[in-house]
Amino acid sequence: MRILRRVVAVVVALVVGAVVVEGVFRVRDGGAFPHLNVYRPDDKLGVRLVPGSTEKISFSGNPITSVRINASGYRGEDWLPSKDELFVVGDSQAFGLGVEEDASFASKLGAALHLHVANGAVPTYGPAEYNAVLAEELPRRHPKIVVYTINLANDLFESAHPNLTRHAVWDGWAVRKENAPTSVTSFPGRALLFGKSHMVFALRGLLFKHGDPTEGAVASEGGWRDLVTAGKTKAEEEAKARAAAEADRKRREAKLTETVQEQRKLDAQLGEAIQKLVEGEDGTGPSTLRAARANPGDIVRVEYGEGSAPVPAIAKQIQLAAELRRQFEAKLRENKDAATLAALARRDALDGVAAQIRSEQVSSLRPNSPLRAHLERAKKLCDDNGAELVVLVLPLDVQVSDKEWAKYHAEPIDMSASRLLADDVLAMADELGARSVDAWPALAAAEPGAFLAGDLHMTPKGHEAVAHALEARMRTPARPARHLPPVPLGRSPVPTPDEWTSAPELDHERYENAATEIRKAGCRAEQVREWIRLRCKSGTTMRVQIAGRGEPLVVNTKEGSSFTVAMLEGDRFQLKIFGKQTLFLRNDWPLGEDRPWMSAYFNREAGPPPVPTADEEALCACHKRETGAKDCGELYGSADRCVATYAGDCRAELRCAHGDRATPPTCQNDEESSPVAARCLSSEPPMKQKRVAP
Repeated sequence: MRILRRVVAVVVALVVGAVVVEGVFRVRDGGAFPHLNVYRPDDKLGVRLVPGSTEKISFSGNPITSVRINASGYRGEDWLPSKDELFVVGDSQAFGLGVEEDASFASKLGAALHLHVANGAVPTYGPAEYNAVLAEELPRRHPKIVVYTINLANDLFESAHPNLTRHAVWDGWAVRKENAPTSVTSFPGRALLFGKSHMVFALRGLLFKHGDPTEGAVASEGGWRDLVTAGKTKAEEEAKARAAAEADRKRREAKLTETVQEQRKLDAQLGEAIQKLVEGEDGTGPSTLRAARANPGDIVRVEYGEGSAPVPAIAKQIQLAAELRRQFEAKLRENKDAATLAALARRDALDGVAAQIRSEQVSSLRPNSPLRAHLERAKKLCDDNGAELVVLVLPLDVQVSDKEWAKYHAEPIDMSASRLLADDVLAMADELGARSVDAWPALAAAEPGAFLAGDLHMTPKGHEAVAHALEARMRTPARPARHLPPVPLGRSPVPTPDEWTSAPELDHERYENAATEIRKAGCRAEQVREWIRLRCKSGTTMRVQIAGRGEPLVVNTKEGSSFTVAMLEGDRFQLKIFGKQTLFLRNDWPLGEDRPWMSAYFNREAGPPPVPTADEEALCACHKRETGAKDCGELYGSADRCVATYAGDCRAELRCAHGDRATPPTCQNDEESSPVAARCLSSEPPMKQKRVAP
């Protein structure tokens, strides 16, 4: 009996001691854990949150915040039926880890848009789980808007690895799969002891600190090392893709050029035969044969009927030329001249060769992203359930500001290559017809203080900045999905800023007079492929008189002006450059000639110069902000429609202005987008332009 009393006394002492120690640790921790411990295992998503659970959380010395899980298994109050609902998917950033639920960007955005908020974000989830949540909840809730949050810190790497293969639940904690125990000893109270005891948590931390530092570690959110590597890999892949596309373009162009040259020789031969056969009949010759095989978008010089400058051929002219050709060829065949019949047969065969070359698959300029399939799936789920998809891209803290490195006690690393990763996701979202939101500029403007101390998660200030960026984008018109047509053979996209940086000056031997006058005007002319760019000093502005295909890009600012255009056979453009004197610049490349000619001359009588518009000055401000430049000397493109289409998104405004095909301006109903320079062109045939004598 005495022994039993001693045992009971010892047990009571141990229990009391444990309770006291537990109380001490709980007071020390403020009742908060540094990680969520409200998970349960799930055979589909790896983990889910336990409905009805609550927890206090604090990490890296940041303030204590509260987490509550509703009856649906997600953060916040119970979801109510609502026709006007904002549904959010994502991981711990969208969940709002480290801030109160009403401080998350989801709550802030819902309040701003007067929408009920359902935050379906769960820490540890990746793109596969985001879509699984959407597949479950959209048919039940039918929200108005879905915010699909891409966290650059880890979503790129998790896209091919479902959470079921990455995480497991251990006593309520989500741990990396490779560190989870294969089995545990079950006993009454285990969940309470190992999941809720601050003393046991501290003991575990002490043991792991002296053992394997990765053992028992909780879910990782990815890191900057992976992003740097992925950014460099992305840049290398895109460089290879550009090289492959350029090689493919050159191969096909060489083959097509050879075919076209033979076609022209045959056209000349057949034209002579036609002229002998139908002497005195109007509308004969090689030009008619070329027009007969034209498309409404081709540029041709039509020599028969009313003379015109080289503008896009209209259907009536093509139909007339085709009918004449059929008549002429019928007469030639009736003549049964062997050489002529052979030329006709060869010419028809070459049509088939040219059509085959044009139909070949064009190399992709952007390698396929691992996120594309997930975004396509999300877009379909939203479309099927009547919701609008908004793709939000969140950068890592050290991508936003070099000063964030200090909290990790690390030297700053160049993260510029990782910018490509964000641009890639944004471009994919735009192509799918979703609203894309780049949180990078908003978070940069919110610094310092956009991210928690010692951690990559956002502060209330950071969440508010993201909510404002989302709200601004939601208040601008949505853009339709873009299915980019291939660049026509013989053409190439507008050069990128990087390509212009190393561009050579215009060939002075070929354009001696024009090049000299251009320099006198304080301008520099550069050429990349078929594209030329003129950049002129401060105090100059430009106006296009003859637009050729309608693709010239002009931007005027108080700090200078620029003109970008493609020089193409059969095309013409004319430009006025206003300065102390006015320079008239004209380029003409008649069909059949091997190269263009360019002339330039000064004239004081030129009328009032154009004044930079508010959109052009806004574009200049964007250029300085995004590039860090002190002036707009390197700015090129056109502000037309771009500032209005991408209002508030400087990076998208600049891509649009540069003629980026993946970021075109929104055109009116009676307009169509150019397949090359991404400009809005009238769907009606252009008016005849005055012929300018050589």
